[in-house]
Amino acid sequence: TELDPRLLVGGWSVTDGSEAGYRVDEVLNGTDVTVTGRTDEVTGTFTIDDTGLTLTAAELTVDVASIETDSANRDAYFRDEALRTDEFPEAAFVLTEPVTLESAPASGDVVQTAATGELTIAGQTRTVTAEIEVRSDGTTAEIAGSIPITFSDFGVEAPDLGFVSVEDSGAVEFQLTAAKS
Repeated sequence: TELDPRLLVGGWSVTDGSEAGYRVDEVLNGTDVTVTGRTDEVTGTFTIDDTGLTLTAAELTVDVASIETDSANRDAYFRDEALRTDEFPEAAFVLTEPVTLESAPASGDVVQTAATGELTIAGQTRTVTAEIEVRSDGTTAEIAGSIPITFSDFGVEAPDLGFVSVEDSGAVEFQLTAAKS
């Protein structure tokens, strides 16, 4: 059944069960490894216009100091050296262009779209495009997405510690659950 777009109109807030973080490839002792860091310390709001088809505003904030991988040493480097979380404890994404769907999706169907906004990491802000997937039944919404980034664009140096080197590009990823505000 097609979702009544009027169910989507208004404000939405990120709820428990949401997470965000990063994915990056590193070479550890000559072996390629994909590393993911995650935190559930994510907040945010979304606003959908009166048509129910256009996302007009979105703001997400992530507590980057709480992002964890499988390595305490890596996490310490990430917090203290790469992202300088004592100075820049949060990363943020703010939508800068409305996102309009052509028609209302069926309830529970996954819709793929792209969202352009400003991503701020370590005090540096860049315009990025997030590839996102959205699914909603009109009461809750699930939003998953990925933003490819180059760390040096944000003044973040990828570590090269001899036995481990990290690629200069990776992705910011998020899996969010939202409910009407």
